[in-house]
Amino acid sequence: MSHTLLPELKETDATGRIAEIYADLRASLGVPMVNLIFRHLATVPGCLEWVWEQVGPLYVSGAFTHAASAVTTQQQIPVLTFSRTALGHCGLNDSAIEAIRQTCTAYARANPANLMGLQALETILQGLALDPPLTYVPATNARPAPQAGVTAVTPLLPMGNLQMLAADTFATLRALALQVHGEDGPVIPSFYRHFIAWPAFLSLLHEHLEPLMAPVNAAVQGFEHASKASALTLLRGDGSQAVKQPNAITIEALQSVIARFPQNLIRMTLIPLAISAALQSAA
Repeated sequence: MSHTLLPELKETDATGRIAEIYADLRASLGVPMVNLIFRHLATVPGCLEWVWEQVGPLYVSGAFTHAASAVTTQQQIPVLTFSRTALGHCGLNDSAIEAIRQTCTAYARANPANLMGLQALETILQGLALDPPLTYVPATNARPAPQAGVTAVTPLLPMGNLQMLAADTFATLRALALQVHGEDGPVIPSFYRHFIAWPAFLSLLHEHLEPLMAPVNAAVQGFEHASKASALTLLRGDGSQAVKQPNAITIEALQSVIARFPQNLIRMTLIPLAISAALQSAA
């Protein structure tokens, strides 16, 4: 495989403080995986640790999860349909369909919360760039959410190793990534990597999602604005508070992630929700 992909630190390779943050992320979001954003930031020395100092309390309290859920429930989910026959031809039985729906649930829960996390980090970086710097801290209303301690999603299907995939399966993953990102870049959504055991299902997704991308893309701007407005209510500017300034490498990594991921996190919230609803209807 000759494509250059976004570097990441796998969950199984994490040690020390990084492993602790990974565990906190899983527990805070109630999901059994760590999203690519954080697996990538973990490859930059000191970056994930700084990020967690800034926004970790808003994850651990349940504030991001609660606020993101409220924003997501206000969105209209595009309608996707699968026939039971087509799913059968992909090799999916009832247990496989349920496992896929669990994966949809996990990503639809984590992605909008992580969108808010990036929006909060963008605001924090903007404050630190002012003269004099303005520090943002969790607002007084950013308390534990009523559903903090939400039931965790069950263990997901294993995520495929991109270095070990058959060429045709990898090509389908890149085609799915192109639908989401609009470019043939270094990111393949982790969500799709859970389904490599069923290459025919990946192909079915690519075919059926193509006409869905127009309504998904149309929903992005409104979703993004609602999320940003909600994220800002969780922060409070405080000029009296001191914060450790991130180094140049951390700032560069965060600016790159903030430029690349937010709108794609929205797409990868709406798409799993649409897939899950379609699978439920076909059952």
